[in-house]
Amino acid sequence: MQHNNPSISEEFQRKFNFKGQSQSNDVIDVITPTIELTNNINIIRTRTSDGAVLTTATDKLTYLTHLSMMYDKNVTDTGSSFTVSCYINGVSQILLSLPCITLTAEKDNITECYLPNAIKIDKGTNISMNLTGTFSVAKVCLKGYTQEIYV
Repeated sequence: MQHNNPSISEEFQRKFNFKGQSQSNDVIDVITPTIELTNNINIIRTRTSDGAVLTTATDKLTYLTHLSMMYDKNVTDTGSSFTVSCYINGVSQILLSLPCITLTAEKDNITECYLPNAIKIDKGTNISMNLTGTFSVAKVCLKGYTQEIYV
């Protein structure tokens, strides 16, 4: 790799203590550029009713790392379906689903961890809790992080 930027050569000489030595523009070949990313969980959301658990930012990348859902029904509840959905690459996807039997007392829960390969959710879209019928208790919890977009 060749470069014609004297500030790169100066920075290289300064960092690697090459004072007074003339360096060719090819010396940059021995350097491997790296990017260090530290992703800290900065999204924690909970929802207990039908609707958007989280609306993703339009100016940042959003990654989902953990998702859990639980429900509890009594014999008078008509709940038959409980899902969590989102958009990935422009397509609506069901992330988790718990089937239910209507007019039956039951409870269930599920937790998923998507680390180390967090799920990238489309910008400006919702992660939604979708209930069909009534539930005594229904809850979704999610964790994730956002990342700046550098152009």
